[in-house]
Amino acid sequence: MLSLKIIKNIENLVIPGGYIFIVNLNNDLRYHPNGIEESFALPPEINEWINQNTSTSQAPIRYTDQGTKWVAFVKTYKPWGWHLIAIAKEDVIYAGISESIKLTIITGVMAILIALIVVYFISKSISKPIEKLIKGSIQISKGDLNARVHIDTKDEFSILAASFNKMASQLNESLIKYNFLWLNYKNI
Repeated sequence: MLSLKIIKNIENLVIPGGYIFIVNLNNDLRYHPNGIEESFALPPEINEWINQNTSTSQAPIRYTDQGTKWVAFVKTYKPWGWHLIAIAKEDVIYAGISESIKLTIITGVMAILIALIVVYFISKSISKPIEKLIKGSIQISKGDLNARVHIDTKDEFSILAASFNKMASQLNESLIKYNFLWLNYKNI
């Protein structure tokens, strides 16, 4: 019979709604949480998997017993001559996954909303100075060379606005000089 220490370690691995049992390579029960019963029989799906897989691989096996869906994992330990079989209700196993999926979706939606808000404010901080520059250039194109653009930021837009205002000032000065020269030329 298995030592008490091994049994306690095995029982600590059990998730709620599930259990672990051990059968030998002949599929004779060696450990079961309810004790060893002579009438014990492996579910056919598990027995079939064990008979088809002689390696030490592990795979999920899904089956239904008395209307309850179960998932079993079989791990073969050849040196000990055991099949360690962990069984749990399918809904218990996937409950954590469902919660993780919900949390991932909620986190994703929140991240997208935050990103949209950040993009909105960044686009506003870019579009307002551009709108002011467009309005200033329209005024100048209509002949108002006294039009100036006032942008109170500490970035490239303030540098561009200063250059724009300098250009408008130089155009205005050039026009004044041109008009002065034209008047003087006419008076000659």
